[in-house]
Amino acid sequence: MLEFLPFLAILWGLTLTFGIVGAAAAWTLRCAADALAIFWASGMRRRHLLPLLPPGAVLAATLVAARFLGSNILLDLLVATIAALASVVLSLLFSEDWRILILGLVNRARAFVGSLTAKTLRPGG
Repeated sequence: MLEFLPFLAILWGLTLTFGIVGAAAAWTLRCAADALAIFWASGMRRRHLLPLLPPGAVLAATLVAARFLGSNILLDLLVATIAALASVVLSLLFSEDWRILILGLVNRARAFVGSLTAKTLRPGG
């Protein structure tokens, strides 16, 4: 309940200023404040929070891009693709589970492509 009135004020101000994007930004700020409060209450150390900064930066960059890009579908698609690639790279850098999963998929794709090329290069095949 302590956070409701500040959230309501931020929601009101950002919605009047930026419309639906402002409302989304207010909600994101509220979620970030909740997450930080939960992290603090759980006793997490700063070193555990540092890996969360790059994904947060990607989210903030997409918010800024959504605000200033307009409605050009090709430019929006390009920015979404860049954000998705940045997310994949960050997952490879910071998550051992994702690294194992993605590298396993890449190895399977290589084996599949290798089997296709071996069949096409084989005489009579």
